[in-house]
Amino acid sequence: MDGVHVISLARAPARRAAFAQANAHLRYEFVDAVDGAALTPEQVAASGQFAPGLPYIPGAIGCALSHLGAWERAIALGRPLTVAEDDAVFRHDFHEKQWRLLSELPPHWDLVVW
Repeated sequence: MDGVHVISLARAPARRAAFAQANAHLRYEFVDAVDGAALTPEQVAASGQFAPGLPYIPGAIGCALSHLGAWERAIALGRPLTVAEDDAVFRHDFHEKQWRLLSELPPHWDLVVW
């Protein structure tokens, strides 16, 4: 596995800086989050992911679409991804523990929630 894919709004450089400082020991890359505040109701409907009339706030919609994009990226790459949001703080030995745990999983596993 490669580094952690960190979902983060491009318009939130302070959050990215805080993540980088708290996780300087980590291999990661930022992945631009879907900005729910920038989506129109028509775009949300066109995504096909939300039933009409659900009371989700724009941030929740953006978050859901961002995570969906991460799943789609894993499928396209044909390999597992570790995905986190930009407020996560990782153990200093995360990559070591990650490798050990993943090597002990049975074949055909689908999801690990860290």
